[in-house]
Amino acid sequence: NEPRYGYQLWLNDGGAALRWPDLPRSAFAMLGNRGQAVLMVPEQALVVVRLGWTAGEYPLSRKMGEL
Repeated sequence: NEPRYGYQLWLNDGGAALRWPDLPRSAFAMLGNRGQAVLMVPEQALVVVRLGWTAGEYPLSRKMGEL
């Protein structure tokens, strides 16, 4: 069982190492197929929607940390 996952949401901090170390602990996301994602960071009032297809690995943590 993954403590950072529940109710279709991935938590950055679920009592384990941060899933996305470049983002605040409160960040959470819905992750879909082929790199689609909805990422929320409450204390920054930030919602990012990424629609698209990535053939390789997409560096979600690093890209969102740049925002």
